[in-house]
Amino acid sequence: MCRRITISILVVLAGMLALANPVAATESPLSWSAPASIDSGHELMAVSCPSANLCVAVDFYGNVVTSTNPTGGAGAWTVARVDERTPPAFNPLWGVSCPSVSLCVAVDTNGNVLTSTDPTGGERAWTIANVSPGEILGISCPTVSLCVAIGGGGVLTSTNPTGGKGAWTAHDFAYQMITNFDDISCASEGLCVMVGDSILEVGGGNVDVIPAIATSTNPTGGESDWKTTTVGGYNAGHLWGVSCPTVSLCVAGGEVGIVTSTNPTGGTGAWTITKIGSADVSCPSAGLCAAIGGAGILASTNPTGDASAWSSEGVDNGGLFAVSCASVSLCVAVDFSGNAVVGTPAVNTPPRNTSPPSIFGSAQLGQTLTCAPGTWSGRPAPTFTYQWLRDGSDIAGATGSTYVVQAADQSHTLSCRVTASNSAGQQSATSAAVAIPASSSGGGSTGGSGTGGSGSIGVLGATSVSVSTAQIAALLARQLTPSGKTAKIAALLKSGGFTVAFKALEAGTVVINWYYLPPGAKLAKAKPKPVLVASGKRTFSAAG
Repeated sequence: MCRRITISILVVLAGMLALANPVAATESPLSWSAPASIDSGHELMAVSCPSANLCVAVDFYGNVVTSTNPTGGAGAWTVARVDERTPPAFNPLWGVSCPSVSLCVAVDTNGNVLTSTDPTGGERAWTIANVSPGEILGISCPTVSLCVAIGGGGVLTSTNPTGGKGAWTAHDFAYQMITNFDDISCASEGLCVMVGDSILEVGGGNVDVIPAIATSTNPTGGESDWKTTTVGGYNAGHLWGVSCPTVSLCVAGGEVGIVTSTNPTGGTGAWTITKIGSADVSCPSAGLCAAIGGAGILASTNPTGDASAWSSEGVDNGGLFAVSCASVSLCVAVDFSGNAVVGTPAVNTPPRNTSPPSIFGSAQLGQTLTCAPGTWSGRPAPTFTYQWLRDGSDIAGATGSTYVVQAADQSHTLSCRVTASNSAGQQSATSAAVAIPASSSGGGSTGGSGTGGSGSIGVLGATSVSVSTAQIAALLARQLTPSGKTAKIAALLKSGGFTVAFKALEAGTVVINWYYLPPGAKLAKAKPKPVLVASGKRTFSAAG
C-alpha cells in the first residue's frame, strides 16, 4: 500500500506571503486583443481614429495604414506608400491627426504636411506640401478648419489644411531655455497644449531636464499667445504625449508620470502628477483615458484620480508606442513592429475556480489553520467568503479565513469552502479535507539527524518506535524528494501543492516541511534563513 500526502504551499518566495484575501488590482475598463500584424516589420509612429469606422496609422517608412474595421484583424488593414523621395528613399512619417473621416493630416521629419479627404483611397488620395525647413514632430486638428503642428522652431498653423504650402504659417519661438516639444493636443480652436521638456544648463557642461507644458487659447496668434510652464522639478524627465478631450481636462504622460489638469492654462500649480511612468495618451472623453505604459496599456475612467484609479495590463510585451481612442468603446494602439492591438469595453464574467482552495497549518488541537482561496477568474475580480466544515458539515460561526482546531474536531476531518462573488455571479469551491488526529497522551520524539539510536524525524504521535532515525531519514530522502517539473517552485505555486506517494514504516503521523535554501544558508545555523515553502501532514494507523 502507498500512502499519499499533499504538501500545500505555505510561503511564496521573495518574501510574499500567501494571502487569504488577495487584493485585486484596479480592473481595466477595456479588454485588449492579441497583437495583429498590420504593417509587417515597420515601426508604426502614430495613429488617429476619428470614429469606430476609420483608423489611420503612419510608419517610419512613409506608409499610411488604414482600416474601416479596426476590430477586424490584420486583414482589415491596408498599407499605402504616400510619402517618398526618389525611390527607394522615404520620408519618415511622425504624426497624424484626423478630425473627421473625410480629413486626415500627417506630418514627416522633412517638413512636409500630407493631407487627404479620402484617407483610405491609397497613394493618389494624399497630397504633399513642404511647409517647413525642419522636421515636424506632432500635429493636432481639433476641426477641419484648424490644424496646429510642432515644427519650424515653434508651431505651424493652418485654417485650411488642404490649401497647400501657402495655407500654413510658421510661428517661431525664442525661449531663454531650450525647449523641445514632442506632442500636441487641441481640445478646440480655443485651446491647444504642447508637452516636452526644457533643458537648462547648470554649469560645467551639466544640464537639467524639466518637464514642460505650453498652452494657448489663441494658437494661431504667435509666440506671445503661448505660455510655457514646467512641472515635476529638475531632472524629472520628459513628457511624451498629451490628450485634451475638453477645455477643462488635459492628461499628459511621460517619465515624470501621469500629469493632469482641469485648468490647463492655470500654470504649474494647476497640474497634478501621479507617479506612473507612461508615454502617449488618448482620452476620447473625461470618462476614459488610455496611455502607453512600461508593461503595456494603462487605462482609467477617472484620470484625475490617484495611482489606484489606473489599471495596468500587459499587452504586446511592452512594445507599444502610440494609442488613439475613437470613443469609450474603441481604442487602437500600435507598436514598433507593425502590430496593432484593439481595446473594447471589458465584459463582466462570473467567478470560476481554476485551482481549488487549500488548507495549511498544523492540524493539531489548538493550532491555527488557514484557508487559501485558490485561484479564480472572473471580472470584476471576485471577493471571497469562507465556511469551515467538519466531516463535510458547516461549523457554526466558523466563517473566517482562519480556524483554530477545537477538541470537537479530533478524530474528524476539516475542510473549508470558499465562495467567490462579483457583480456577474458567484461560485463555491471546497478544499481537500485534512484529518485531525485523536487525543493522545503519548508521542514520538522529534529526534535529531544522527545515524544511531531511535527517533522519528518528522514522525509524531507513534504509539511505539521500532525504527531508527537513519531508516526514517533514508525513507524521506528516497521516497519523498520531489523531482522533475512538479518540483519547480513555479509548479507548486500554480497547483497549490505537491502530492507524493510513500510506504510507511509503521503507524503514526508524518509531517513534512519543505524548505528553500538561499545561497549560503544552512539548516543548522541559518544566515540567511531558510524559507519554509510548503508543509504537509498525514496520519495512518498501520505500516504499508
